[in-house]
Amino acid sequence: MTTLAALQDTVLDVTPGEPASLYLTLRNTGTIVEGYTLTVVGAAEAWTAVEPAELSLYPDTDAQVRLTFSAPRNSDVPAGEVPFAVRVLPREHPETAVAPEGLLRVQPFTDTTGELTPRTAGGRVFGRTEVAVDNRGNIPVNVRVNAKDADDALRFEARPPEQAVQPGQAVFTKLSVRARKPRWRGPAITHPYAVALTTLDKNDQETQPPVLLDGNLVQNPIIPRHAGRWLAALVALALLAALGWMFMLKPAVESAAENAVASPVEDLKEQVAAADEKAEAAEEKAEEAAAGNSAPPTEPAPPGTTRSPFSTRLEATAGANGTDADEHVVPEKTTLSLTDIVLENPQGDTGRLDVEVNGQLVFTVSLANFRDLDYHFVTPLRVPAEKSVIIRLTCQKPGPRLVGTSSDSCRSFVLLAGTNAKKAEA
Repeated sequence: MTTLAALQDTVLDVTPGEPASLYLTLRNTGTIVEGYTLTVVGAAEAWTAVEPAELSLYPDTDAQVRLTFSAPRNSDVPAGEVPFAVRVLPREHPETAVAPEGLLRVQPFTDTTGELTPRTAGGRVFGRTEVAVDNRGNIPVNVRVNAKDADDALRFEARPPEQAVQPGQAVFTKLSVRARKPRWRGPAITHPYAVALTTLDKNDQETQPPVLLDGNLVQNPIIPRHAGRWLAALVALALLAALGWMFMLKPAVESAAENAVASPVEDLKEQVAAADEKAEAAEEKAEEAAAGNSAPPTEPAPPGTTRSPFSTRLEATAGANGTDADEHVVPEKTTLSLTDIVLENPQGDTGRLDVEVNGQLVFTVSLANFRDLDYHFVTPLRVPAEKSVIIRLTCQKPGPRLVGTSSDSCRSFVLLAGTNAKKAEA
């Protein structure tokens, strides 16, 4: 053997985000000048620097080679032991190559972040929001969700209150915010509150300071602002109707009744006889018309338009710097009335999402600004038959992948809801 190589330390602790170094001693025990190429083999190869990576040694001389390990501070490198080897390949005598082995102990770290969507919720008694929790550390953690307001005017319910989050994954918690006292009338009141995300390890110990998220509940009055005006108008109409009956309709009815009672009985008999004669004449004319009418009856009119509820979900998936689209085409003889459009960005991707309705661009939104976003239309969007609703995703950078997915891509979903109006066949 003409090559000797030994690591200064065979075990090294590495903190993600901080470089750590050790040295390898290389000696040429041969009789000629030998050149060497050094490479790191194993999972640490992508984040290890060798200085120098190539060198030459005279016979019976040695040199120091520095190995610098820079584990990235993200979830790609899990905490734990990472074995590696340094392959030393001689150029003149490759058959004498050696590969001393070592072990890296990647230290754990936690980096938990969160987002409240929406930050402001409104309602007469309660509102609903969603807490998105991202684990950007390299160990699994349990995240506990708690909420509190300074005036103790609200009650909170998190479902579930605690969840396990794997490295590089995101979970969602439903948060219900309810006012303790109803507000019957007056202007709306805004109640600020804070949501605390507590990160716990497997021993139920806190691993980082709690993450605080600010939110608001806008409490609207139970009785609308203009309800008094509408009530006064209804009372006025009822009063006018009562006065009209008392001073106009009731006297006219009473006068007609008195005149009818005061009429002579003979006049009544004559009127009855005249009415009988007219009835007999009418019956004769009807029989003659029925006998002379031989035309078939007219065909019944076709039934009217039928309406049915409609909902569908569009999905677009694209890699970084890529695009994708999906569409819904309205069937023939059908008109779609869109009343609700809900945009979803569950991974927290960055990029752009366009929504076209009937060939016109309706929405252009940045994915970085929302996790889910809903639109409700008082006047529905009309989409005629054989026209379409198209979503177009332009991916800039995918967020943490969803559980169960197999690739790093941007994923956007759009829920369409409304009513289909279909003309019946003639």
